[in-house]
Order: sequence, then C-alpha cells, then structure tokens
Amino acid sequence: MADTHAHGKGYTLTSFLKYKLKNKDMKKNIVSMCMVALAAITFISCENVPSPYNNPNGNKGETNEGIYLNETFSSNLGKFTTVTPKGIAWQHNFGTATATGYNAKDKTNTESESYLVSPIIDLAKAKQAYLQFEYIIRYLSHNGANKVLITKKYTGNPTTTVWEDITGTLKEGSNWTDFTTYAKNLDAKYIGDTLRIAFYYSSTTTGSRTWEIKNVVVKEGTVNEEGGGEQEKPEGDGTEAAPYNVAAAIAKATASNVFVKGYIVGYVYGMKYDGARFSSDTCTVNGNVLIANSPNQIDKSKCMPVQLPAGAIRDLLNLKDHKANLKQEVLLFGQIDTYFGVPGLKFATYAKLGSTEAGTKPGGLFYENFASGKGAFTIVDESALPTGLTQIWAYDSKGHYMKASAYMKDAKHATESWLISPVIDLSKVTSATLAFEQAGKFFGTTTITNEITVEISTDYNSGKPSTATWTKATMSALPTNKNFTFVATTIDLTPYAGNSHVRIGFRYTSNITNVGTWEVKNISIK
Repeated sequence: MADTHAHGKGYTLTSFLKYKLKNKDMKKNIVSMCMVALAAITFISCENVPSPYNNPNGNKGETNEGIYLNETFSSNLGKFTTVTPKGIAWQHNFGTATATGYNAKDKTNTESESYLVSPIIDLAKAKQAYLQFEYIIRYLSHNGANKVLITKKYTGNPTTTVWEDITGTLKEGSNWTDFTTYAKNLDAKYIGDTLRIAFYYSSTTTGSRTWEIKNVVVKEGTVNEEGGGEQEKPEGDGTEAAPYNVAAAIAKATASNVFVKGYIVGYVYGMKYDGARFSSDTCTVNGNVLIANSPNQIDKSKCMPVQLPAGAIRDLLNLKDHKANLKQEVLLFGQIDTYFGVPGLKFATYAKLGSTEAGTKPGGLFYENFASGKGAFTIVDESALPTGLTQIWAYDSKGHYMKASAYMKDAKHATESWLISPVIDLSKVTSATLAFEQAGKFFGTTTITNEITVEISTDYNSGKPSTATWTKATMSALPTNKNFTFVATTIDLTPYAGNSHVRIGFRYTSNITNVGTWEVKNISIK
C-alpha cells in the first residue's frame, strides 16, 4: 500500500527508486518494473526515428540524403575551424559564428584577419548543389573585408590556398534581430568533387565591421540566388569601345594603355588602403579617387584606387574640390598597376566625366604616352657628351615621361640632345594637330624658347639631326619654369598635311649658365 501511495503522489521513476525498500522481494519486483519501463522507452524512441537514420555530421562525413553540410552554430562552431593570422578570431556568440575586431569594453578596434573554414564537403554524388546561410552584417562603411570563399584544393593553410571569391554583394543590416539570407548555386566545376568553404573577415585599428552567421547548409538542387547572385563579373577588353569595368581591371592586375570605366565612390585618406573613405563631404584629398562597378559600393575590396596626376585630370575629378563627383561615372585611360598595395589605375592621361574631357585622348594618327619606355622614339646627341655626363634624355619610370637634363653632380654642361619620333604618315589628311604635355624648370627667363624647341623634318632618316632640315614650330604654351606641373601644349601640323614622311624632334640645349630640366609625355597627333 505504501508503494502504491508513492506513485499516487506523482513521484517520478527516479524518486520512486529512491524510496526506502525493506524486503528483497519488493526490490526484485522494482528491478523488473524498471527493465520493462526502459525497454518501452527504447522502443518508443526508435519508432520516432526515420528509417534509415543517418547522422548529418558523423560517420565519415555521411549526411542525410541531399544534405552535404548542415551547421547551425547554435551551441558552438561545430566542425568548422578557425585560422587567425592576426588579431581576434571567429567566436561563438548568441547562437552564431561571430567575427569582429571591436572591443565593446574599452571601445577599441583590433587589426584582425580570421578565417572560418568548413570541414570537407563531399559532392561526389551531387548533381547540383547550392550554399545557403543566414547573416547579419553591420558597419559596412568601416574598414575591413567580408568574403565567402570556396576551393577544391585546400592546403591546410587558408593564407596559401587559392580561393574563389563568391561573396557577391552582402547587404548591411539595421538591427541585430533580422537576418538576411545568402544563397549561391555552386558552379558545375565543384559538382562531383570535394571542397571547402570559408568565411573570411578582416578589420583595422581605425574601424571594424561585425558579422554574424548561422544555419550554413550545402544542399542538393538549385536556389534563387541572394547575395551570391550579385557577384561582380569582369567585363570589357580595355579598349575605348569596351573599357574594362572595375572587376575586370582588378582581375587584370597589371596592364598598360587601357581604358577603365567605373563610378567614383570615394577616396583614400593617408598612405594605406585602409584609409578608404566612401563619401565626399569631408574630403580633403585631391590626389586620388576610388572607383567601383556600382555607384553605391562601399566594399573597398571591390574598388580600385585611381591616382590623379597634377593638372587637368586632377582638376576635373578630385572630390576635395568637386563633392558632386561622388557616384558619377568616369572613363579613364592609363596604366593598371599596384597602388596603395592593391590593383589601381596610375598615370592616367585621359579622363571623361559626363561630357567633359581632360588630358590627351589616345588614338588618331599617332600616340605615345611613354607608359613603359621611350617607345619608338630615338635619342640622338648632336655632339659627344661632356665628361661625367652619361645621358641627357632618359625615361623616368616613376613618372612615366621622358626627361632631359644636363645637370650632373652639381655641374652644368653645355649640350644639345634630341628626342625624335618615328616616321609619321600625314599623306591622307588635310589638317593635323600635335598635342603633348610638358613641364620644365631652371631655364633662362628670356632664353627658354631657344633652350627647348619642337622642330619638324620631312627629310630626316637617321644620324645627327644637323644632317637634315628642321623647322622650328610654334608651341601654344611653354612650361611654367617655376615648377614641374605639366602644361597641355599644341602645335599646328597642317602645313605638313599630305606628307608621308614627317618626324617630330624635341630639341634640348644647355650651356654652363642655364641648365634646365624638361619633361614630356602624352604625345598625340590627330
């Protein structure tokens, strides 16, 4: 009666087993009852499990049919691993994988770089597959990067692995409760193989973003893409008719004499690319701008810095003086090269903003911008070089122009040296104009027009210039003779139209009193 009463009070099976037993028979009965109860529980549990049962993340990577990866991050980072070259690693917070370089306690930012790498994902039996996850990302205007990466050849070290960036455009959240869905169909080259994905995060001491991720799955099938479907595609071939877009220019990394088109989205403040700013209202920098495929881009990894040379191009494009240039489309001609440590556009010689042009547009009858050397021009010294002087005309690889000077080791030398063009055919035109940019300093105040001249010949072939007939041309402008700011200059070549053998000579002279420096670039004839 006492035992029945105990159950009648609603004791649990555990508390019932703790009830003080006084005889062996009762103990035996209770043990029998427990065995029956456990068997029943086991039977019921098995009935509730689908058959056959597969562990999504166990048993050598076996998954539910059609589910190749399933990680919620609800209680930890699961089988994902973190690799952190510097700073703060990915962490588990609020049921998500979280990356940030911001310390809320002391309100400081830590320069960080961290990868969250998936376990091996086996798509051997897949016909189609997609990646999907939920995320919140905040403070996108701060410095840093957020990338979704994929590879078939993980080296064990994400910094040495060749990844494909499938990030697309991530959408910034406005609170910490509403998650955005990312969905990307995996390329056919990954189907039937094994792969890994990784989430890459970086921040700087001047700013940090925060990225929260959960419910990461790779499943059989296809999906309407979100985020990943907005991956920027490289377009164009670098010609005026089909200029590179910014994605293509970044992928190109290095190239000379190419057209690039994009939207002005900001500028770089300071000496490092971490100083990228996506505004114009407080801009105090006139030496560069940032361009991107989209006028609303704020991810600096999808932007290209553009060096603005002093002169017309800088005057037209810089955000310090022209705040309204932000989000305006621009066409540029120049050289793709490393700038601020990333692919950028340098030594621009032509720009077009709206209907306004600046610099020298390539094309026409002849063009040479000295992007990588003196081109087809020849250097001829009229007389032997003085002792201690090895050259007068020379290519400046930093400024990408030709420069003449007879000043060497605090000594002034009397010289005459020519920079002579290849033969230019004007036989099919009735008019022509020579255009170029020049800068100069240290010439005589009244003698500069004799110390630097541009002369035309129709009978020069080779050898010393004095063996041919040259006619001094009238330049529309001269260098300032005060600084090395380039000045746009033109010369009318119409008197030589109809002639198939025309050469342009840039003649530099100096004496022991006046030894100037002359710089010339962006020569064109139209």
